[in-house]
This record gives sequence, C-alpha cells and structure tokens, in this order.
Amino acid sequence: MRFGQRTKALAPRLKPGEIAVIAHPDLDEVAADSLRRARGGGAGNTAPSISGRDPNFGPFPVLAAGIPLLDAPRP
Repeated sequence: MRFGQRTKALAPRLKPGEIAVIAHPDLDEVAADSLRRARGGGAGNTAPSISGRDPNFGPFPVLAAGIPLLDAPRP
C-alpha cells in the first residue's frame, strides 16, 4: 500500500499490484491514466472520485483496466 498527496506524483512510485491510497476529489483523466499505467492492484480514494458537481469521466480508465477503485463512504 502506498499513500500520496498528489496522484500524478504517487503513480510513478507504485509497483505493479500495489494499492494506491489517494485523496483526489473529482479524479481527472490524466491522474486516472497515470494509475492505469502503473498497473496497481487497486486504488482507495478518501475523496469522491465523482462528486456530481461537474461531468467527470476521469475514473473510467482505471475501471476499464480492471483496477478496483473504491471511494471512502460518505456520511
């Protein structure tokens, strides 16, 4: 498991199969693609990957690659 404040900075340090723990509200496509390329085993986001505030297709590259993406439960 690897923690990071910035998703794009964390992704290059991930080893294949490692879990990324991020805090990235409205996960953008560039950051999501960096997670996909890192071939991590999954990602846990402490913020909502899609808040609903704006259209956001960022998480889809991660999910399409078969990498689980879990958001922290909302109150």
